[in-house]
Amino acid sequence: MSEVEDTISMHMSNRSIWNVVNLLGQGVPIEMSLRELVQNAFEACNRGSAHSEKHVRVNKDSQGNITVINYGGDFFSLDAAKENLNTLGNSGNSSDMVGNFGVGAKISVLANDHEIRYSSKKENEKNGTSFTIGVIGSQDYGLKDMKISSFSMKEFSKSVTSATIISEAGGSWDTFNAALSPNNGVSGWNIGKFLSNRFFKTRCKLDVATYNKDGKSKYVRVHGALHCMKQTQRYGKFNLVGNNIPAGTIAHWCIMNEKKTNRNKFLQDYYIGFSLRDELLTNLDNSCASRTTDFTKCGVLSNANRLVVIFEIPNDSGFVWNGARNNILYDKKSIKKDDFYAAFRKQMPDKISELQIEKEYEFDLDKIQKELMKELNDFFMSSLGPLLNSSGRKPSSGGGTTPTSSTSGQKFKFSLNKIPNLVESDNEDAPIVSYLVDSNTIVVNHGSPVFKLRRSKIVENADKDYNLISDKEIDGTIRGEIYRGAVYAMAEFYMVEGKNHTPEEVEEFLTPDKLDCWGMTNNRAVRVRLGHRLTRLMNSLDT
Repeated sequence: MSEVEDTISMHMSNRSIWNVVNLLGQGVPIEMSLRELVQNAFEACNRGSAHSEKHVRVNKDSQGNITVINYGGDFFSLDAAKENLNTLGNSGNSSDMVGNFGVGAKISVLANDHEIRYSSKKENEKNGTSFTIGVIGSQDYGLKDMKISSFSMKEFSKSVTSATIISEAGGSWDTFNAALSPNNGVSGWNIGKFLSNRFFKTRCKLDVATYNKDGKSKYVRVHGALHCMKQTQRYGKFNLVGNNIPAGTIAHWCIMNEKKTNRNKFLQDYYIGFSLRDELLTNLDNSCASRTTDFTKCGVLSNANRLVVIFEIPNDSGFVWNGARNNILYDKKSIKKDDFYAAFRKQMPDKISELQIEKEYEFDLDKIQKELMKELNDFFMSSLGPLLNSSGRKPSSGGGTTPTSSTSGQKFKFSLNKIPNLVESDNEDAPIVSYLVDSNTIVVNHGSPVFKLRRSKIVENADKDYNLISDKEIDGTIRGEIYRGAVYAMAEFYMVEGKNHTPEEVEEFLTPDKLDCWGMTNNRAVRVRLGHRLTRLMNSLDT
């Protein structure tokens, strides 16, 4: 190859490409460049000779730059580089492959002021080609520094391609290692951990070099998340079925040891992931609170920090990776994660259910009524009718709402020893609370604009983050407080007005305005109950 051919720039559309790359690359973590190159190495190995042993290694070169080397992959020629790397959205993947890794490579590397140096040779040859993809001049993008490169004799019989990330700021290995927090002074461990949780399965051998403080290196094998999950010995899987879940989706789960020090060194953190074509989209980069909220949607209210759940989506499902490899799409729209969470919630394995110290919220009317009965007995005493006996049972002579006649206009006797029933409605035009005399029922309407306003004020003005608490529980807590207030309003009515009234008189007095006794005390009561629930949830996560 002639060294005259030193620079190839995309003058036809280089400015547009530069703008697109920098726009899409904003906020992309630099470690995603590493994942991109490892994925490309796997693809190269898939396209390599069938009789060659496939192997990928991640280490650093003599200048301290991170390097991804594939052995047994296809030869990366200069012509292929011109055709693919020099074109936005193309990197040479065969037509049956879904996704364009070329976009991701350019976005993840160039937008972070890095360049990639490629060297590649065919098997049974000593020399190969070398070139760099990067910035040319001020705002040009393309290939440069093309030349013949030599390889060691140990590599003579193998096809070899290396991709080295070059940073203007210095050795890219230390940059990557710092971004991933080195482990006890041994650089490389967290690079291995990062790759273990970005690939569900590795398509060939993948080794990552680790270096101690003296610079001595040792390779560790990275197998991917599935292998790590199976090592926990509390691993399981099942076919996930639900709305908008593609047929053949498998939910993988594992329970990690309570002590982090006793966990798999590459699987120490809890997360939820989605696997597509052996790559992973996870919530690992999210905050602990955000990850815990996702587990709450899965029905996991306790010990979420001991779980890893991965949904494996079939390759023929129609789901695809986006260009930057940071989202999964279906019909050009982001994957609906909540559908997967809801399906997992319904099919939760028994071993995970056994870990649930805090159970999923259910509105407990019986508990509220028992609490009200005790409060009313203590507060109003015998004015409301016979008390509960010492055993906690209602006396047989009690009776609740007992009409003396079904004829309208006749008096009937009332005793709050029979607490009114509660039903809910969803009617935007109806009052927030009402009372049905004939059935002794209080109706709380969560469709009322007033109900929605109270809910929004409670959540917005809270001094705590209610993300761990479901909407169902927030609504239920408010509904219960409105119900309590209505029962107290009825008790006051019968204390003041007496017990003998016609149904018409009761309905005329116990109007929605009289039953709705909401005030700051009720706001505080709801927040206290939600606060206690939140504390229990947080404590259960730490167990």
